[in-house]
Amino acid sequence: MISKQRIPQLLCFFLSLFICLMLLTGLITALYTIFVVLLLNALVEKYIWIRFPEILDTILEKLIFGSMLGLGFLSLIWTFFALFLTGRSRALFLILFLLILVVFPIKKKPIRSFTNAPSFHFWHFIPLVLILLTLVYFPFNNLGKETPSGFAYRAYAADILKHFSITNAITNHKVPPENPYFKGATLHYYWMPYALPSLIMTVNGDTQKAVLAFSITIDFLLLGAIFVLIFSTFKHKNIISAYFLTLAPILFLSFEGFYLLFFKLHFFKLQNFLPLTTGYNIDGLTRWWWNTPQIDTLLRTVIYTPQAASSLGFFICYLHLRKKTDSPLFLSPLLLIFSLFSNLLVGSAFAIYYGCHFLYQAIMTWKKRLSLKPIRRQFFLTILFLAAAFVILIVLGVIIQSGNKFVFQPLSFTALQPFLFLNLGMLLVIGLAAGLLAAKKEPYLIASLVILIIISTIRIQGFTSDISLKLSLPLAVILTLATAEWLQKLPGKIRKWTALSFFVLCLPGIFSSAIDIYNSADITNRQFTVYLPRAEMLMMRWARKALPQDSVVQDYPAARQGDSSNIPTFMARQTYAGDVINGRLFFIADDAYYRRMEDLKTILADLPARQSDLKKAGMDYLFWGENEQKAFHYIPKMKVAKRIQNIYLFEIK
Repeated sequence: MISKQRIPQLLCFFLSLFICLMLLTGLITALYTIFVVLLLNALVEKYIWIRFPEILDTILEKLIFGSMLGLGFLSLIWTFFALFLTGRSRALFLILFLLILVVFPIKKKPIRSFTNAPSFHFWHFIPLVLILLTLVYFPFNNLGKETPSGFAYRAYAADILKHFSITNAITNHKVPPENPYFKGATLHYYWMPYALPSLIMTVNGDTQKAVLAFSITIDFLLLGAIFVLIFSTFKHKNIISAYFLTLAPILFLSFEGFYLLFFKLHFFKLQNFLPLTTGYNIDGLTRWWWNTPQIDTLLRTVIYTPQAASSLGFFICYLHLRKKTDSPLFLSPLLLIFSLFSNLLVGSAFAIYYGCHFLYQAIMTWKKRLSLKPIRRQFFLTILFLAAAFVILIVLGVIIQSGNKFVFQPLSFTALQPFLFLNLGMLLVIGLAAGLLAAKKEPYLIASLVILIIISTIRIQGFTSDISLKLSLPLAVILTLATAEWLQKLPGKIRKWTALSFFVLCLPGIFSSAIDIYNSADITNRQFTVYLPRAEMLMMRWARKALPQDSVVQDYPAARQGDSSNIPTFMARQTYAGDVINGRLFFIADDAYYRRMEDLKTILADLPARQSDLKKAGMDYLFWGENEQKAFHYIPKMKVAKRIQNIYLFEIK
């Protein structure tokens, strides 16, 4: 039975999540998201936790890690249903299926009481919830805000709008979904973690709110998972140190902002601060000035990349369970698979740590002359799960042979300094030192750190920073964990003063975080903000409701800011040729994309004479906004399906 003392934790957990969702998405979205998360948590409780009652120590652990596992299972179950169903019918049958699984009677084992579990009061999580709200509120609240220039989408619009497009694509079609930016091609991207926003969107019909609900839910679980991991590491439950180390990879990691203030502004000449920081995307500082790959902080992940945060959450679940001797053998490889499904690069970093830890376990088991049966079973299960996962990913077209070249470019010592120390700050120094001190007992820790740092210098041709951006996330978590494990071994007073010293050393990282939050919410900066005119947005909304679901609508991306196409994002319809950024991100060959764009440009310059060529290519409608009119200097005499002010939607005959 769950003790009465633990009920406040249940209320705190879901009430906090509800408040976060409610403030940024609305009542219906918040209620439905909470309902889905509760359902998934109940599923994991019934089929896993209750069968292995000694794995976790507190209700909060069960809630956070149960929700993470539930989201992993949701992606698999949702994918199965998506093979046969689309839209609302898929969501209805999936929810009914989950409800049946939860209420289906099975023989239960005795429920463990948590009365004697380590002390963890419900209010411990409240400060972190408030901090999370502070971090994401202004960037999320300003997302899509209407301004005199149009609806504004700030820097990293390519990331945010990409999430909208993928959610639209997988909601409206069966799997494998087609690439929304390139007709005739499969969507080569890890779209499986978007099951949750897809379910939400079928209820509220609003892609932006669905994606924000997905982001906030993942952020909430990620923050809670880090806190539980750190808190459970301390034998003497030091809540202040746990708060600091939880926030270290989020708020105190990057020293780029401090470098700007101290060196570039000559000892904090604040009058030049804003002009300098708003002239760059702060996370690209080392890329802009030293031509090195850039590294992400967890703060940027919390704001812009929920799929990477989801993948990282599964890794943290594994870190928490890795020392539990009573953990079922299937759980570790299952978490690895869920991580790979969410983000291949973060999942690959997980695989590196997993491999180092497994090898260490095997060697120690052999040295102690213990039975190797559990090691053999885990090895077999891991290989079996990985093989099944990659077969699924290949069959569904998520991963393909892209033809991109991996270029190993060792950085010079001059370039290595800003690459590592500006991006990873003092946490790199402290974490590496802690890893070295623990090398005798836990050599896999320092081994995985060194491997990840070396691999971070590998570049994909055309995607210079992709590897370093994602590998930096598990790297930061491992550095934090190494620091926490070392701190808890110190005597009481020394531990407190050491933790305080670490906090002071890492504190300058707050400048980068402050700049990131300011820049992410600053929709007045025209250099890094995408504006969608009001008339175009109204046309998109009308077409989304009025046009057939399988319609192909085309605009001219080359005429738009950033060579972007807004049709998959806001109209939820596929394009014949969309913007180049997402086309390349989803592994469309450059020559195929540019050849198609050249053909499109030639046809659009000669309408309506070549209207039949558009039809032969599979296009049903032509979006003709102010940008297209400026690019071609005319308005085609074609059948108008809809006109809003000076924006036209032509039907292609």
